Amino acid sequence: MKLFIATLLSFLLSIITLASAVDRPTASLPAASGGIVCAMSLCPTATLSKRDLTCPAHCKDNCKIIDDQCCPGVQKAVCNNSSDASSAVESSTAVATPTAVSSSSSSSVSSIISSSSVASSSAQPTSSSAAGNTASSSAVASTKMVLSSIVLMAMITLIRLNQGACIDLINQEMFDHGWNNYMQHAYPEDELNPFKCTGRGSDKYDPSNININDVLGDYSLTLVDTLDTLAVGTQEQFEEAVDRVIKTVSFSQDNKVQVFEVNIRALGGLLSAHMLATEPSFHHTIQGYNDELLYMAKDLADRLMPAFQTSKTGIPFPRVNLKRGVPPSETTETCTAGAGSLILEFGVLSRLTGDPTYEQAAKKALKAVWHRRSHLNLLGNVIDIQTGHWIHTASSTGAGIDSVFEYMLKAHVLFGEQEYKDMFDQAYKALLLYVRDPSGYLYRNVHMSTGSLMSYWIDSLSAFFPGLQVLQGDLDSAIKHHLVFYNIWRRYHALPERFDFYQKTVDLPYYPLRPEFIESTYHLYMATKDPFYLEVGEMVVEDLNNRTRVPCGFASIGDVRSGRLEDRMESFMLSETLKYLYLLFDADHPINTMDSNYVFTTEGHVLGLPKKYLRYSNTSSKGPAVATLQQSPAGTCQRYNPSKRHYASVPNALEMTTMPHQPHMDVAAHMVGHTTTTPVLPPLSPDGFCESPHHAIKSYSVSFGFSSPAERFFKQQHNNNNLMEILGGYLAKSLSGLKLELINGGGSRKNEYLVKGVHPPTTSFAEHQTLTIPLHALFEYLSTSSDLFRLTVQQSGISKSRDYLASDFEVSIKSTGQDQCFEFIGLKAEFGPTYPTQISMSELEFISGFGCDPIESGKHKVMVISRGQCTFEEKAWHAQQAGARAVVFLNNQPDQSLFRMAATSGTQRPIRIPSVLLSYEDSLLLVKNKPLQQFSMQQLESVDQDPEARFVLYFQNQVVKNLNVINV
Repeated sequence: MKLFIATLLSFLLSIITLASAVDRPTASLPAASGGIVCAMSLCPTATLSKRDLTCPAHCKDNCKIIDDQCCPGVQKAVCNNSSDASSAVESSTAVATPTAVSSSSSSSVSSIISSSSVASSSAQPTSSSAAGNTASSSAVASTKMVLSSIVLMAMITLIRLNQGACIDLINQEMFDHGWNNYMQHAYPEDELNPFKCTGRGSDKYDPSNININDVLGDYSLTLVDTLDTLAVGTQEQFEEAVDRVIKTVSFSQDNKVQVFEVNIRALGGLLSAHMLATEPSFHHTIQGYNDELLYMAKDLADRLMPAFQTSKTGIPFPRVNLKRGVPPSETTETCTAGAGSLILEFGVLSRLTGDPTYEQAAKKALKAVWHRRSHLNLLGNVIDIQTGHWIHTASSTGAGIDSVFEYMLKAHVLFGEQEYKDMFDQAYKALLLYVRDPSGYLYRNVHMSTGSLMSYWIDSLSAFFPGLQVLQGDLDSAIKHHLVFYNIWRRYHALPERFDFYQKTVDLPYYPLRPEFIESTYHLYMATKDPFYLEVGEMVVEDLNNRTRVPCGFASIGDVRSGRLEDRMESFMLSETLKYLYLLFDADHPINTMDSNYVFTTEGHVLGLPKKYLRYSNTSSKGPAVATLQQSPAGTCQRYNPSKRHYASVPNALEMTTMPHQPHMDVAAHMVGHTTTTPVLPPLSPDGFCESPHHAIKSYSVSFGFSSPAERFFKQQHNNNNLMEILGGYLAKSLSGLKLELINGGGSRKNEYLVKGVHPPTTSFAEHQTLTIPLHALFEYLSTSSDLFRLTVQQSGISKSRDYLASDFEVSIKSTGQDQCFEFIGLKAEFGPTYPTQISMSELEFISGFGCDPIESGKHKVMVISRGQCTFEEKAWHAQQAGARAVVFLNNQPDQSLFRMAATSGTQRPIRIPSVLLSYEDSLLLVKNKPLQQFSMQQLESVDQDPEARFVLYFQNQVVKNLNVINV
C-alpha cells in the first residue's frame, strides 16, 4: 500500500511540476488574480528598496516595479512588456506569516505543492526569448489551473487515507528540496543562501565574524555534514556524495575555525559515513570504498590537535587555524560544551585508526572540566583553559554547557566504560537538585556554587535534554520538560532562541532551523510510541513548510513573532532537523530497529562501534554495558500513564492515556503563556471537570527530636553543630535535632530520594581535625563501590603505593644495573602456582612479537612479553615450554589500570610458572632500561599483617582529607 501511494504521489507531483512549468520560464509565485492561490509563506517581511529588487534574467534588464498582489505592502520586479504577474521573480527576501496550525493535513500539503512547483520550475532552463514569456494563453492557464486543482484534491484525499505514509513522503520531499537546491546553487560552498540562491563560505573580509567563520571553512560543510542523512534516504545518493567528498573536499584551508563546531559537523560526518560504508550491520556498505573518509577524518583531527598542545589544563583552545595551528592572539576562554564534547568523535577515530592520541586528548579535556565542578557537582559555562578558573558561573542544560552531559552518557553507551556513566550520574543528580525548578518542568540558569537563580530565560538548545533524559530512563522528567518546548512552539509556530518564563514572552526571537526539539520528540516517540509525538512531528513539518520554505531551500526565521526570514540555511537543517523528522515517521527504518551501542552525536550523526573496537572490563569476561530502552518484546517502554487508568475496554475506542489527555499538558501551556480560544481537547476526566497534575516533584521533611529539653537547651546555647559533609554525604555525631529536606529524585530508579537540604547547617573539618576509622569499616564499601572508592597502602621498604584490594596478589620486582636500581609492582595472574612467588638473581629475555607461537630462546630466564594477539595463558604456556622461570607481561594500554589476568575456561594446559602483569608506566620504564643485569621477584606479605601500614582513601579519584585509616 505504501509503495502504491508513493508511486502515485510521485506521479501526481510530476504532473504538477509540468503544469507549473508550462509558461513559467523562471521561479515565480502565482498571482492573486485568475483564481490562483497565493503562497503567503513566501512573502517577504520587510519592504525592499528598488535597488534590492532583482530584475529577472529573461526581462533583459527591462523591468518595472509593481505591487505584489499576494503580499500586501510588498513590491516586486516584473518584465516591462509583460502583463502577467505570474512570470515575475520574487524579491531576494521572503516572509513567513504566522498562521494557526490546521488540524487537517490539507493546509500543509497545499503549501508544499505550491512551494514544490516553484522549486521545480526554478530548475528548468531559463528562456532567452521574451516572446516565450508572453506566449501563454488564457486557455493554457485555465487548463493548468484545472489540472493542478484536480491533482491537489487527489493528494489531499490520499493523505487522509494514509496519513503516516504521506507524511513520510513529504519529509523525503522536504529533504530533496533543501539538498537539491544546495547542490544546484551553493556547492562547493559551505552553506546555501536560500534567498539569493547562492553559496556561502568563510568571511574573508571580516575574520572577526565568528558567527560565520567558526563554522564555515571552505570545505563544503553541508555536503560533509549531510552524508549519513543521505544514507538514511537512498543508497545511490549516499554513494554519490561520498565519492564527491573524496574527490573534491580538502581541509587544508587557511581559515580559523572553532574546534567544537568542526568536530561535531565535519569530523563526525566523516566518521559516521565511514562506519556506514564499511560495517555490514548498517546495511550501507559501498563496494570499492577504501577507507578514504577515515583518512580524511584523521587529517582533519591532526589539524585540530594543536588546540590541545599548549594548554596547561588539557582543555583545548576554542579555535585553531587549519593550516597554521593556534593563532598567538587566540583567547583562552572556552565554553564547557566546547571543551567536553569531543570524546565521541575523537574516541571513535582512535579506535578505528589504532592511534590513542585523539581519545586521550578528548578524555583529558573532559576530565579537566569535570574535576573543576563545584561542591554541588555543578559545572559553569565558560572556563579559562590555562588557569582552570571559571569565567562564567551559570550552570544549566542549555547553550555553552548542553552537550557535555550528552557526551558523558553517550560515551558510556558507545564505549561501554563505567567512568563516563559515573560522571553523568553525579551531574544529572545535581541538575535535578539545583537546576530543575520545584515544578519539575523548567531547567533554569543557576549559580554553580550556590544553586541560586541567575536568569529568567531558557534557550532552545536545551530542548535536546528531554531526549537525553529518555536515554537515561527518566521518562517522567523527559515528558514534562518536553511539554514546555512543545507549548512554546504551539504559541509561535517555531522555537525562539530564548524564552523568558517569568514574563512569558520571547527574549531572543530568532529560530535558525534548530533540531533539538524535534530530536527530543523523536526519542520520546521511540520510547513510548505515544501517537501524540507523531502529531507534534506533523505540526513541525507543517510549520517548517508554511513559514520557512522558499524557492531555493529553507530560510532561518529572524523573528518568530513577525515571521521575518533571514538568508541562511545552516548545515544542521539537512544533517539533523530533517533526519529526525524522517526517522520519526519511518517506524520500519533499520536505525529504528537496532538494539546496539550506537548513538546519535550532538550533530545527529550515527556512530556505532563493533565489539572488536571495545575494551572489556578488567574484572569480568562479559562485554561492556550497553544502555537500551527495550523493556518489552515490542522494543518500547510501557505507555506513560502515571495514574494507571483504563478508560475503555476496546483499544483505541476512547484512548485517554495519550499525552494530550494528561493534566501535565495544561500546566506546561500555562507556564509559557499559551492560551487558545478553542480548547484543543474536551475536558474529560473521571475526577471532575478540572484535575491537578499527578506525580509532581514532592518534598518531604524528616526531623529528629531531642532526648530531653536539657539536651535541646545545651545544643542551642553552645551551638554544638554535629553535622559535617564528607564523601558526598553527611556525618552526624547524633541524630538529635537533625532535620532533612528530601525530594523525590524523578530518576530512572523508583523510590529514589535526594537530600535537598539539612538543618542545622553543616560544617567542614578544620585543618587540624581528623576522623579516625578502622580498616575493617571500609571493607563493604571497597568491595561493592569500587567505582567510587579506592584505598591505597604504603608500606615501609616498598617505594610505591599499592591498591589495597589487589595487595594480596602483588609482586615486588627489583632490577639492578651498573649504577641504578628500579622497583616495579606487578599483579599476579589467576593461573599458575598458588604458592608465594619468589625468584632471585635471574636474567631477563625480551621476546620479540607477542609470544603467541612457540618460543626458541629464554631457557632458565624470566621472559618479558607484550600483551595482545592471544590470551595471557597461551603466552605463559609457550614460555613454560621454552624453559622460562617466570613471565612478566608488559601492559601496552595506557588508560587501563592493573588487573589480574584471568584463566581461560576449559584449558587443559597446566601452568606451573608464575606470571605477572606490569602497569603501563612500569612497562615503559622496564623497556627503556633493557640492559638490566639482575632481576628478582618476590610476592609481598599481606597488608593485614602490617600494623604500620599507612592508608589513603580516594573518593571519586580525589583524596579524602582529614581521614585517618588505621589497621586494627
